[in-house]
Amino acid sequence: MSGSLYPEGMSPAPHRRKSPSLPYRLLIVVLGSLVTVFIGSFVLRTGDRTTIEVGTDKELEKALVRVTGGETILLQPGRYGFHQLRKPYASPVTVRGVDRAAVQVQGFSTVADADAESAAANVVIRDMTIAGPDGSRDALRINRGAHHIVLEDLTIRGGQHCLKINAYPYRGVAWPDDITVRDSDLSQSLGDVVQITGGRNLVFEHNFIHDPLDNPSDHVDGIQAIASDGLKIVGNSFTEPSAGTTDVNQAIILGRADPYDQALSVRKSYVANNLIAGWRGSGILLAGTETTWVVNNTSMPYRGQSGFVTVDKDPSLSGGTAEAWRNTDLKVWNNIFNKVSDDSGPDAVFASHNLVTTGGAGYGDNLLTGRARFVTADPTKPERYTLKATSPAVDSGITTPDGMTPSADVDGLSRRGLPDRGAREYQPAS
Repeated sequence: MSGSLYPEGMSPAPHRRKSPSLPYRLLIVVLGSLVTVFIGSFVLRTGDRTTIEVGTDKELEKALVRVTGGETILLQPGRYGFHQLRKPYASPVTVRGVDRAAVQVQGFSTVADADAESAAANVVIRDMTIAGPDGSRDALRINRGAHHIVLEDLTIRGGQHCLKINAYPYRGVAWPDDITVRDSDLSQSLGDVVQITGGRNLVFEHNFIHDPLDNPSDHVDGIQAIASDGLKIVGNSFTEPSAGTTDVNQAIILGRADPYDQALSVRKSYVANNLIAGWRGSGILLAGTETTWVVNNTSMPYRGQSGFVTVDKDPSLSGGTAEAWRNTDLKVWNNIFNKVSDDSGPDAVFASHNLVTTGGAGYGDNLLTGRARFVTADPTKPERYTLKATSPAVDSGITTPDGMTPSADVDGLSRRGLPDRGAREYQPAS
């Protein structure tokens, strides 16, 4: 039969209903596997991955409840309200905006009194702006029991805190753990930009933490931890305006709550490669910490405040014991500080190869004092605190102790050979 799709003798039987052609059947299968309707939102399936596009608060809320693990919830441009993360997922669920500036959400929080069924886990939030509408609530809050949460490529503005990691009531409960915050911009909080009151295995890396609101009734810190175990603060930049009503803020403050609470301690903290370019108060302050590494930071606060401070508190005023308020097993090396205030005892178990720009100051072995010879010390300049070729900090650091010297600097440049002192490696002009 001329023009038939079938060889001679194999044409369909008479009167049999014709099935769709092979190309048509394939088209149906492909379309059916790629596009479906899911809780009123557009769903794209590729292999084992599912992307759910949402454009309203109702759709977002339904998606957060319906997904089980491995999916991506894609937020279309627009403004969204406050949302709670109410359950754990079997594998990471990504909540992502199509555009960091065009997607604005008022906030996220895990459940405050969570049990195993309601404690959020395996959540990634990225590529959006999270803006707390006022100071009555945190822009992001991670409560007890939550774990394996990643916050990345975000702009976080406002709220009482931009981020609070909270384990209240502290005793007999699971602290939040395995929380990572990276490559994000955090600012304009009413209180501390980041406050940690109970968390394990926390990582803050490559964030810009800056410009909290001027709050005359309270000090506002960049990152404050009063209860943590396994905290890493690595490769972040900190700055705030030089003018304001308070000057007792800290860019990084680690130490017990005051008054003393036995359930709260700060243990195993790694503070490395941070650039503190102007803060109204001290740069890094430690008060009652256990096992802390402070390495390759550049800390240059305003108004003659110290770049690095260790403090003992008076048990008669703050409670506890003298030993509880000491900074035990402290190691400090390869840093550049404008000034050091070492008011705690005993001394650091290792302090070496630091550069203190205030002449005549002393802190540890192999100390350099005097000018660090930066390209600029102006915190408004993008090249702030970059080393000149003539800086004594160049190639004068060490790679010990404990193998904890970072292998790259705050900008990701490799620290080959002898590392420089400070957060930035000298980069020869190309």
